Amino acid sequence: MEERPATSNLSTEKEILVLLHGGAMSANSLRPIAERLPNFRCLTPDIRGHGRNRDVPFSGIGLCADEIVSLLQREARGPVHLFGLSLGGYVAMQMLADRKVPVRTAIVSGVTFREPRMTCALNALVDVTYPLLGIERLRGLAGRLAGIEDAGLMSDPDGGAWAHPKTVRDLAQAVLRTNAQDLAATNPVRSLYLAGSREPNAVTRSLAEIEPHFPNAHVGIVEDGRHGWCLNAPDLAARIIEDWISNRPLPSEVTPLKPGPDYR
Repeated sequence: MEERPATSNLSTEKEILVLLHGGAMSANSLRPIAERLPNFRCLTPDIRGHGRNRDVPFSGIGLCADEIVSLLQREARGPVHLFGLSLGGYVAMQMLADRKVPVRTAIVSGVTFREPRMTCALNALVDVTYPLLGIERLRGLAGRLAGIEDAGLMSDPDGGAWAHPKTVRDLAQAVLRTNAQDLAATNPVRSLYLAGSREPNAVTRSLAEIEPHFPNAHVGIVEDGRHGWCLNAPDLAARIIEDWISNRPLPSEVTPLKPGPDYR
């Protein structure tokens, strides 16, 4: 697996921040955030099965985490910071649970902490729909449905997929098998778990499952945000990351989880 550092901040004296992208995308999607964080050495690797590693079989979240760990064992001299969106969030949480590299802080967005209902039906739906992601127009539509304003992030410059359809199927099924609450329970690191206020309730309401139970867990809602909020608002994402790492109050766009049945 290849490292993909942001070109603007390569100093080895800076603290390392690892930004892990969402499924069916590539490291390119997080480069605008990395470029806004010149005080850190930002590493934006392509997760296994994605981007320049798209021809490598996906093979589960654990192996994805191990490959990021291998990168950090080569590149990092001390504790690092993690930011993970969606699939990248699950990979970051696996790394935190495994404790194979020292991590100082973490931010995870777009992860559900409740076991999904009708798992068999969801797996069947994934089996039916994943081949459609080989079509550029349908990938763009899928991105827009996830709240990603720039549909071009779903495809490479030649219009090809950043991940093969089979990879998308395999990662979706791996996420359905992953118990994020168990991973959070074993996480010793001060961590911020976020969701956009316009994400599905399976994500937003599930944040209530973790904050009261895990002392290192803090939760927040990104107002008017959807699943891809950080891709649409890289300035806000960079401010949140800097404030969290520096232990400063978060921007006003991040609000506490409110009681109630629905955010959408």
